[in-house]
Amino acid sequence: MAARSGGRLRAYTVRRQRLPCPWQSRRTRTRHRRTADVQRRSTLCSQSCSSQMTIPDGLAPGGLMPVGLIIIAAYFWGGIPTAYVVARLTSGIDIREYGSGNVGASNALAHLGPGTGIAIGLFDLIGKGILPVLLARALDAGLAVQVAVGLAAVAGHNWSPYIRFTGGRGVSAAGGTILAFALWYEAVIAAILIAGIGRFMLKDTGFLTLLAMVAMPATAIAIGASGIADRPIEIVAMCALLALLLTGKRLTANWERLPDEQPVIHTLICRILWDRDVPKRQNWTERTPVPETSEASEQ
Repeated sequence: MAARSGGRLRAYTVRRQRLPCPWQSRRTRTRHRRTADVQRRSTLCSQSCSSQMTIPDGLAPGGLMPVGLIIIAAYFWGGIPTAYVVARLTSGIDIREYGSGNVGASNALAHLGPGTGIAIGLFDLIGKGILPVLLARALDAGLAVQVAVGLAAVAGHNWSPYIRFTGGRGVSAAGGTILAFALWYEAVIAAILIAGIGRFMLKDTGFLTLLAMVAMPATAIAIGASGIADRPIEIVAMCALLALLLTGKRLTANWERLPDEQPVIHTLICRILWDRDVPKRQNWTERTPVPETSEASEQ
């Protein structure tokens, strides 16, 4: 409301007071007022508690226990020895005793046939590399958990708990993990080095796979720094850890005994550079089990 006083216009407000209902007693009005105060305080407390007890990014719904179970399940899923099972069912052989001894698509391609090898490679790529990450993402897991799930699946493929912690090289599974995070630049560079130059031109993927492993984290850092695409620290760490997993698999080599005819350091260098114990590829990929011979007793 406004009123004139001495030629000036003054404004003032009138506060409305809520009149008590004539049919309510004083005790009833006091009880209603206290109930409203309690509800208001409980609402403020719940809002403050919910703001303080937020689940950090990277944890799946339910806390740490479901996260651990998801990662462990990814390891055991990735550890399914696809090439070993297929070789047993189709040819009745232990693929670890043939060629490079790796339980993967490349060794299956050489000793089980092109069709079988390609099918195993696709399963390792999609089933072990892409699928676990997509399932973790469907469970609303954060980026850190998705990265851990992908790494666990690759580790399970390399060191399978079902066949005494032997396994494949992890190249297909790692490639699927890269595709699951849509790292297209890293995937294209790896495909050119491994498949284009290594497989089709040089007919030897050992050294080119090493180059792809080294280039993967470096490419992720360069792409993120240049602003071409977003590369969070979790993705860069994943690329570096994938390179370590694949390098570690080269060194362990399914726990094969080091050969006695050459120095240990020479064998380790060959494993890192060429992913085999000897420099020449044919001497490694064409190995077959040594037949057991029994000496005839002389009469």
